[in-house]
Amino acid sequence: MRVRVLVALIALGWPSMADATARWMSVEAMQRAFIGQRLAGVYASGQPWIESYDHQGGIDYWDKRGKAKGYWSFRGPAFCTFYTAGLAGGCWRAVKTSANCYEFFVEGAVPREGRPRWGARGWRTDSPATCDVGAGV
Repeated sequence: MRVRVLVALIALGWPSMADATARWMSVEAMQRAFIGQRLAGVYASGQPWIESYDHQGGIDYWDKRGKAKGYWSFRGPAFCTFYTAGLAGGCWRAVKTSANCYEFFVEGAVPREGRPRWGARGWRTDSPATCDVGAGV
């Protein structure tokens, strides 16, 4: 089924999504990059966010609407983030696009025409961001 979806995406002119699926980060790579770190970023809408992932599975999240606590886990190859109040959360696949830039794709989602390929873009705050923030917004 995934092969058919990938072929359909390529046929519909979404080569960057096809490229992304070939470069999905492994669970181990996501653990090294995200766990014990604070990430900042933007959603495809342009809304900024900040999120910290502790080693015990906890999350501290912030966006312009406020703060939230939550928890992270892995479900197969997807990095999942859920919150205790106010935010829905979800599961993401990630692609490392440069030294300190990660694009997050909602697990199982198919991009729609005219929409960014990624749902969120982020970077670790312990070093300079290498993302082109405006490219997907």
